[in-house]
Amino acid sequence: MGGQDFPWDSSVIIGCIIGAGVAFILFILVERKAEMPVVPIELFTSWRWRNVAIMTAMRTLTFFHIFGITFYLVMFLQVMSFSQVVSSALIVPYLLLASISSVLTTYCLPYCKGGMRLRALFVVPLGILITGLALLSTLDETSSLGRIVGYTLLVGLGFGSATQTSMVVPQLGLPTQYLSTTTALLGTAPVLGGTLGVAILGTAINNIYRDILSSTPYASVLVDLNPNSVVETLSQLVKGGLEYQAVVSAYVTAWQKGCWVLVAVAALELVMCLGLKAVTFDEDTKEEEPARLVV
Repeated sequence: MGGQDFPWDSSVIIGCIIGAGVAFILFILVERKAEMPVVPIELFTSWRWRNVAIMTAMRTLTFFHIFGITFYLVMFLQVMSFSQVVSSALIVPYLLLASISSVLTTYCLPYCKGGMRLRALFVVPLGILITGLALLSTLDETSSLGRIVGYTLLVGLGFGSATQTSMVVPQLGLPTQYLSTTTALLGTAPVLGGTLGVAILGTAINNIYRDILSSTPYASVLVDLNPNSVVETLSQLVKGGLEYQAVVSAYVTAWQKGCWVLVAVAALELVMCLGLKAVTFDEDTKEEEPARLVV
């Protein structure tokens, strides 16, 4: 809604932000006093269980990328004059390589139990992801199909460590009564991340797109059109005309800047992973279970 249906400084948007903040604070206060909390707060406040907090955040941000790119890359490719079928098909290699990378990093996990090796298992792919996203930000209406496929494959390769591996690492060495809760929590992270990814990346791209068009005299009449319908907008304009070129140029610039939002998020993930602690697969090295039963 922000910047599209309502201005960012409108009472509706400000009220939603304040309401969400108050609800979050109340949730934490209630959970701290609950005998059987939905989300045990100690999992996020205890330094010895820091892998839970780090991996929950990382899974959320990983799917922030995956959903955001999957949704807006298809639209960007259509703006670049690729058909809807080709634009959708170009997502397949990127998702396929992400799946292969996930399998490979999961296979390597038992050999990366030490602190430095475990961090490397996440930091190296994230470095690849950052590089791929930075290269995606260089795409424009003149980019070749080879560049597009190559850059998206690089991004897919960088996603590997944050899918299945991030589900396993937080549970290693965790007290058994926390395992089901942690599994459920990690399982919901992709949904939250995907929602945030589409919303935040879309807000960034759409607002940049609008700002550019509003400063273009012969295209300012197009500002009131829905940015999510940019492909439909282009279909109503004369291809090669001034307005057509202005819309394409504005959306390409917005996409490029949106990619840098994703680069910043990936860099945050990389920094968080530097705090991971060493893990072990031995049952007898689990943390001693606290007296209070938490379901």
